[in-house]
Amino acid sequence: MTLGFDGLSNFREVGGVQRGMLYRSEELSRLSVADGERLRGLGIRVICDLRSDRERAKKPARLGADSGIRIVPVALQDDAAQRVIRNQLLGCLYGRAGGERYRGIVHEYYRQLAFERGERIGAVLRVLGREENLPAVIHCTAGKDRTGVVAALVQLLAGVEYETVMDEYLRTNDCLRPQFAKFARVMRVLTGFRFSREQLVEMASAQAEYLDVLCGGLVERYGSIDAYLRDGCGVEEEILGELRGRMSLT
Repeated sequence: MTLGFDGLSNFREVGGVQRGMLYRSEELSRLSVADGERLRGLGIRVICDLRSDRERAKKPARLGADSGIRIVPVALQDDAAQRVIRNQLLGCLYGRAGGERYRGIVHEYYRQLAFERGERIGAVLRVLGREENLPAVIHCTAGKDRTGVVAALVQLLAGVEYETVMDEYLRTNDCLRPQFAKFARVMRVLTGFRFSREQLVEMASAQAEYLDVLCGGLVERYGSIDAYLRDGCGVEEEILGELRGRMSLT
């Protein structure tokens, strides 16, 4: 369910899990006073901020001191890693590599998140696995990649059908369509019209292949998503069971 916020385009409830337990969003620096009231109305207790230290400092969440909502920072990528990825993606836009190389970099980004930052994903799941932290919000900058990966892993742990997980992942494209269009207009000019509007929107968007390749790689290496969360992310069976029980519809 998408909720009406003044300063947010990509805030919504994570589909397929227990209602009112888990929400996802882009960064929260544009929250209005009314938006803060909306968050409190949802009963939000914890916000897991998946951004790097620099990202958080540049655009802190606009929450009132009396909001009663605790922010838990868990950087899925540190500042240096984020800078490398950003420069590589910009290099594709300004260089000659084009969209194919762009997609390859995003695949590598997802691989790093899953296989090199597993302990950080585990830290997020430990927060979500504690009853006193729910309802919760997870967010990064756009609410697309880092947030999309964590949301998908929680859904899969809860037994949500993969089709529903994919639909949820791709809904970001609908929520951020105006931002993608603006990105395309600006980058067409800055890159000397090397790319079409459609190509640039596609580069900016969530793509089904990213999640397919990631989940396929996790299952191939670990045998199941549950095993990945236990062995690759170090999340204790007890916590996984508690989180599954609170998120699952059955």
